[in-house]
Amino acid sequence: MERGYNCLTVEGPSQGGVIRKQGIPFRHDWKKVVTPVIDYAIYRKEEFGIDVNRIVLMGMNMGGFLAARAATFDQRISAYILNDGVYDGYDGITSSFPESLSTALEEGNSEFVNSTITDLMEADPNARFNMKHGIWGPIHLMI
Repeated sequence: MERGYNCLTVEGPSQGGVIRKQGIPFRHDWKKVVTPVIDYAIYRKEEFGIDVNRIVLMGMNMGGFLAARAATFDQRISAYILNDGVYDGYDGITSSFPESLSTALEEGNSEFVNSTITDLMEADPNARFNMKHGIWGPIHLMI
């Protein structure tokens, strides 16, 4: 805040606690998610210290794709940051698999795939997080 930045972090449909605790699934029309959040922030602009002429929308991971979609519908957004958009979730996960795992997946060898992924999750905390968290959908969208 000393540098003039304020951040309102949002977990939207299918993200984090929203899907896990509230069961609200993914939706493609993020203008219906982002616009009410901006409305809320503007309503409390004095409390939050918001300059309504300098609203920046930042989307991370799949949120990068969703932020672009939302920004096209809300003219109050003066800039947006699209960080590492994911356009094909399946390819995003499988592109890092070893060839043997990719082949087994394509062949439908579920026993090999499951045991290999289980081994990866036990050996690599990052793989474990990605596999457990990835089933819940896109990551955080921030404005």
